[in-house]
Amino acid sequence: MTSSSGKALRIRPIAYEPTAEPAQPSTMSCPHCGASIMSGATDPAADTSGVRAAAIVVDLPDAAPVQLPVARVLRLILEVIDARRPVAQLAAVAAPSVLRYARAARLAGRSARVSRLLSLRVCRPTEHAVEAVAVVAVDQRHRAVAARFEQQQTGWRCVALRIL
Repeated sequence: MTSSSGKALRIRPIAYEPTAEPAQPSTMSCPHCGASIMSGATDPAADTSGVRAAAIVVDLPDAAPVQLPVARVLRLILEVIDARRPVAQLAAVAAPSVLRYARAARLAGRSARVSRLLSLRVCRPTEHAVEAVAVVAVDQRHRAVAARFEQQQTGWRCVALRIL
């Protein structure tokens, strides 16, 4: 094997042996919620320190029922950016930062363009939040869209949006 400069490359073996002793468990607290977190423990039943880690939520609601409302809001945002709808129509479904982003994207884009939502994937990191990624066709190009929605009393509200 040779490199781009023409010199022969050599591969040297490295002696590595993992330690035979198991890692000692240590406890630290979460900087966000203050819960105790155990690290290095192999068996939770063998923990004798008396400190229990906070329960991790793994059973979140399915994201499929919120896919349609999220798609509707994303289509509305795309229509506003395309200048097919007024920005004021976003006030009920978008945060002020998303309104500013839509106005800026509207001014930066050409008029008379049509965007189409080609695909959408949603996931629920928490019970009251949805994160969405989409592929959008703008003119003859495909663009990625990332968005975050939070559940309000009136429905799902877009709190972050970026077109990449």
